[in-house]
Amino acid sequence: MEDVTDHSRMEVLSSAECFELLSTVPIGRLAYVADGAPQIFPIAFGVHGSRIVFRSATGSKLDAAEMQRQVAFEADAWDPATRSGWSVVVQGMARHVTDADDLSRLDFKPWLSNEGMEWVEILVEDISGRRLPG
Repeated sequence: MEDVTDHSRMEVLSSAECFELLSTVPIGRLAYVADGAPQIFPIAFGVHGSRIVFRSATGSKLDAAEMQRQVAFEADAWDPATRSGWSVVVQGMARHVTDADDLSRLDFKPWLSNEGMEWVEILVEDISGRRLPG
């Protein structure tokens, strides 16, 4: 398959490549609007099938999930030695996971304490990525 590039000559990644790259890093950024203002937070996350999963304590991230708000998520990696890297952006709906069957399938082990934390998943509606080859 021939590489596809965008207007800035960055390689455009397939959905499969995006999910594969997301599974290689532990931290991403969750963005949404709360009280009329944009919010962005770093989160420890995992990839579960075609969903992004993370744990959240009570607060604005969990509130966004309980209200099933639209969110954006981004993760990336950069190697200064080779001047190469990638970025993946996801758009979708945040959902508080409470169903026992759904919870039993989640196997992401966050590096933070799980005490008092609830599961949240992002139902991916759109995923796109770019790679800057070194």
